[in-house]
Amino acid sequence: MVKYLLLLFLLPLLSGCDKLGKAILFDMSYDRTVVIPATTPLYLPIDIPTPEISITTENTFSQHKTRLDLVSQIKMSQLTLMILNPANSNLSFLRSVSIYISTPTLPELKIAWADDIPSNINDGISLQISAENLLDYYKSESVTLKTVVTLDELITSDYEINVHAAFRINAKKD
Repeated sequence: MVKYLLLLFLLPLLSGCDKLGKAILFDMSYDRTVVIPATTPLYLPIDIPTPEISITTENTFSQHKTRLDLVSQIKMSQLTLMILNPANSNLSFLRSVSIYISTPTLPELKIAWADDIPSNINDGISLQISAENLLDYYKSESVTLKTVVTLDELITSDYEINVHAAFRINAKKD
């Protein structure tokens, strides 16, 4: 009888220890706006300025009961482009697009791209994504996303495009 009482007492304590260090997966996303100016030349790759992104992961990580030092992998899960302005327009003017990530201490890395974009494309596109582990980039205080576009049609007004990047985080619970 004492064994059973002892087991009933220890069981909740032992099952609580099982949660420590358990693997978890969650997503984190960012949205940035880039502007493709009307004066962009045709058939030449052009860098589109993108503001530096401050990486503030503490809130997201604490919501998932983890920390950056417990993260083992960060991979891109999705990158989409969607026209914000002008209204009722499409991305048919794009021939290709590439997105690169860099930090002050890490080299530029191509993380998403689309080549030979069809002329019948709508107002949004999902890019092909890299399988690289981006953990070292996230350990930096800030990253820069560089957008490189090549046009195959002349555009007469600036295009505002939302860049939506989603990342899959693999970590252990705190």
